[in-house]
Amino acid sequence: MVKSVLRIVIAVLAIFALASPANASQPVKPRSDRDIINALRKKAGQQRNRRHATVLPTWNGSFTSGGKTIPYTMVGTNPALGSATTRIPVRIVPLRLTFSSGVTLDGTDKVNEVVHSPVFKNADYRSGHTQYGDAMQRASFWKYVGTTSPRYHVLLDQPHVLPTVDIAVPASGGRSVETPNGPAGVVSTGFLFTLLPRVDGYYQPGSLLILLVKDVAGDSFLGFHFSYVPNGRTEPLTFIWTGEFTPNVLTSAERSDSYVLSHEVTEWINDPFIDNVVPAWRDPASNTCFNNLLETGDPVEFLPVPSFVVRSNGRNYHVTDAAGISWFAHDVPSWELGGAYSYNGLLTMPNVLC
Repeated sequence: MVKSVLRIVIAVLAIFALASPANASQPVKPRSDRDIINALRKKAGQQRNRRHATVLPTWNGSFTSGGKTIPYTMVGTNPALGSATTRIPVRIVPLRLTFSSGVTLDGTDKVNEVVHSPVFKNADYRSGHTQYGDAMQRASFWKYVGTTSPRYHVLLDQPHVLPTVDIAVPASGGRSVETPNGPAGVVSTGFLFTLLPRVDGYYQPGSLLILLVKDVAGDSFLGFHFSYVPNGRTEPLTFIWTGEFTPNVLTSAERSDSYVLSHEVTEWINDPFIDNVVPAWRDPASNTCFNNLLETGDPVEFLPVPSFVVRSNGRNYHVTDAAGISWFAHDVPSWELGGAYSYNGLLTMPNVLC
């Protein structure tokens, strides 16, 4: 398999140049910047992920590109083999961050919003009445789901919310900013290094761990999913760091509430160990060479409006459109529901290779 820097990186969502306090009220548009990738893996002391060494329910598939077989591993079971339902335990750890300015941003405030979001609650999609991540996966593999595997599902259990963790952010590790729409925070990549030992304490490789913050971004990301093998362990731990964002504080309304979490959930299902290396592809928005991972949220991330609205628990949530497997595999016709190359049709043709 072709070696690449991106094989050993975090799959980072929505990288951006953070607004300064003077203009922090203006929503920022993500930009690509993957410096955090190698750094976190090195700090974690990660052993290389191995596809066979996991208790997380996964299956292996492949497609052919340029005469080469491109393997991948996804959460769940192979939809080509018939209807099956996979359920993944989920734990949420809210983080209460207190900055040196005295401002506290508490992820606990957003737990109810997350738990009742379409990430965990059923809603109506063209691919079925189900959870968001499952709806994207069913649509991606509609070639099988629409014919021989109509009861195929990859579901997240209702999350177990663990006690809130208090974290003091020193001036060297981050800062708070005041905006007309509320306070926000920024933490540095270096500060995240100091938190990794705490993540080891939540080791349960057969489940998904979600670290939840409120209106807090990294210095180069809004959220990410990560996989590493803690020292002394043999199976990789997978987790998501996500903010739940208030509209027009750090993000636009279209990228608010559960948009970031939805992005990371669909990518986690499709590339849980961040080692699904595919032929390098160009960002559809800029036509620049962008990535060589099977990351389903990234291809639409820089389009003007990458999200769509799903109603859940009596309110509207924003979730991301997601590239289907055919976008990466250059399937013609597409396996995707409706024949497009992403669920909501933002992608209408296969990717352009670098």
